Amino acid sequence: MEKLLFGDWEDCLNPVEELLDGLQSAMEEFCENLSEFGDTIGEGLSYMEENWEDELDTISGNFLDDMDRAKEELSEGIEESLEDLGRELKDIGEQIGDGIGQLPRIISEKGDWENAKELHGFCLQKDRLSNRYRIVDSASVQKAIGSKEAMEARLDRLAKGHFLEAGDVIAVHRPGYEHYGIYIGNGRVIHYAGDGSDFLGPICIHEADFSEFIKDGGECFYLHFQEKLPIKIYRSEKLYSGDKLPFANTKEYRIFSPEETVKRARKRVGEEEYNLIFRNCEHFALWCKTGVEESTQVIHGAMQCLAFGLTCALPILPYDLSEQ
Repeated sequence: MEKLLFGDWEDCLNPVEELLDGLQSAMEEFCENLSEFGDTIGEGLSYMEENWEDELDTISGNFLDDMDRAKEELSEGIEESLEDLGRELKDIGEQIGDGIGQLPRIISEKGDWENAKELHGFCLQKDRLSNRYRIVDSASVQKAIGSKEAMEARLDRLAKGHFLEAGDVIAVHRPGYEHYGIYIGNGRVIHYAGDGSDFLGPICIHEADFSEFIKDGGECFYLHFQEKLPIKIYRSEKLYSGDKLPFANTKEYRIFSPEETVKRARKRVGEEEYNLIFRNCEHFALWCKTGVEESTQVIHGAMQCLAFGLTCALPILPYDLSEQ
C-alpha cells in the first residue's frame, strides 16, 4: 500500500521538476544574451569614444564641400545671368538703332541682279549674292530697293502710278524724331501737330496739306502692314525699304481697312489732348490703323535709358562670388 501511494506521488512531481529545469535553462540563456548585449553596447560606446572626432571631421568636411559647391553653382548662375543680360542688351541696342529718329539706310545699287517679276513696265529684281531686292523701270533705272516684302508692295503702287494711298500711316524724318500722320487722299493729311509747327502753338488733331506735313522735305515713308508686322517703305529710290517698326505691339493689332482708318482719323479731328509721352502723333496714327495707341519712339527712349542704366550698373555687380 505504501509503495503504491508514494510511487504515485513521485510521478506527479516529475512534470514540475521538468518545468523548473526549463525555467532555469531559460534564465541562464537570458543572462548570457544580456551579457553579450552589454558587451556590444560597451564596444559601441568605446568605438564612439575613440572615433567621434574623426566622424565629426567627416561631417564638417562634407558640409564645407556642399557649401563650396553651392557657392560655385551660385557664381556660375549669376555669371550666366549676366551673359544673358548682355545678350538682351545687345538685342535692345539693335532695336534702338533700327531707324527711330535716325537717318534711313542708303543702299548701293551694285549687285548681281536677276529679274524676278515684271509689271506694267517695271521689273522686280533679286540680287544673287544677298537677300536684297530692287525695282527698275524699262530703262533699267532703279526706282526702289529693300526687302522682298517691301519691294512687292512698292511694285504694286509703282504700277498704279502713285506712292501713297488713302488710309496709309505715313511719317517723315525730322532731326531726332519721326512725325506721323494719316494720309486721307488728294494730297491731304490728318496729324497731331501745332499750327505750322509740330510743337509750337495750340497742338491739335487737324487736317492739313501734305506740304505742311512734309515741311522741309525730310525723307518720307509709309507703314506697310504685312500680316500685322509694320515695315517702312520709303519714297526715295536710294533708301532701303523693309525695316521693321521696332517694339510694335503687333499681338494686339486689329488692322482696319483704309476706309475705316480714315473715318477713325476724322472722328478725332479737333482733339487737343496732346502729350509727348502718352498721346503724341505716333500714338494717334497707329491707333487709327491698328486700334493700339502706342509710340515706338517713346518705348525707344525708355529702352535707351534702361540700357544706359544697366550698362552703368554692370561693372559694380559682384559677378564672381568665389572671390567674396
